[in-house]
Amino acid sequence: MAAALSDPAALFSPAACPRLVVKIGSSLLVDRRADTARMARRRLGEIAERQRAGQRIIIVSSGSIALGAKRLGLDKGGRANLEDAQASAAVARSPCRISGKSCSAASS
Repeated sequence: MAAALSDPAALFSPAACPRLVVKIGSSLLVDRRADTARMARRRLGEIAERQRAGQRIIIVSSGSIALGAKRLGLDKGGRANLEDAQASAAVARSPCRISGKSCSAASS
């Protein structure tokens, strides 16, 4: 246990945690700044490493409204009213439902 306290990442190692849920915020999905893109690539690299090590990775995101609003070109990030928010979330989620396996199409 002392090793885990000195290295918090050890708490989530494949041996200690066979399944890991990773939440990705909306800014990583819609922000086009170079520093955000670098951070996203770094996180995706870490996720890929864990997957190669045998850890089951589940990715969730709070960004469906932001991503859908960007696709629809809606002002206020799709939060001007309930209808915009619902439409934005539906547009962002539809590629996930179609594929049934991967949400990678949702971030393109």
